[in-house]
Amino acid sequence: MQAFNDKKWKKLNSEKVAALAYAQIQGKAALVAHFQNSSLMSVDKLCRPISFCTDGPNSDLNESTREITGAVALEPQPSALGFAPLTFPMRSVEQIMAAQSDIEANQYTLKSCVETMTAVTNLSHRLQSRTNEVQQLNAQLALLQRIYKDVRAEICVLKAENKELKRKANLAAIEVGRRS
Repeated sequence: MQAFNDKKWKKLNSEKVAALAYAQIQGKAALVAHFQNSSLMSVDKLCRPISFCTDGPNSDLNESTREITGAVALEPQPSALGFAPLTFPMRSVEQIMAAQSDIEANQYTLKSCVETMTAVTNLSHRLQSRTNEVQQLNAQLALLQRIYKDVRAEICVLKAENKELKRKANLAAIEVGRRS
């Protein structure tokens, strides 16, 4: 018990802490009487413990507490064989089974949503990474295009200089040929 008391729930995004206390096994009437004025009784019916509902989780709790805390106690009476077994209406068991099925379906759906969100987040990170790579490649391509343009301009200048040098060499050869 000490391992859980006053500890935060690690897997839940909540500031609430666990508060555990010892309880006596008293029977339903005593528990309902004990919790009758607590905040537990003012929460939504679907959030109350099922043990406080006589007709299942959807019954009116105030009617249940009046029945139980009234003149006639509904606690099992001792018999020759011990206490009489608790009996729950079939409707209540069906409602409990349906609620458990809904909870399992919701847990599966939540797990699927979390897995999908994780996959989407991973894909988003990969897309961002690839986008950054493409931007870097585009910057490198633009730089190479400028270098290519500058080199072509320099080649044109060198060709013009080469042509001028050839022309001067031909003139010099002609001049040397006239002198000889």
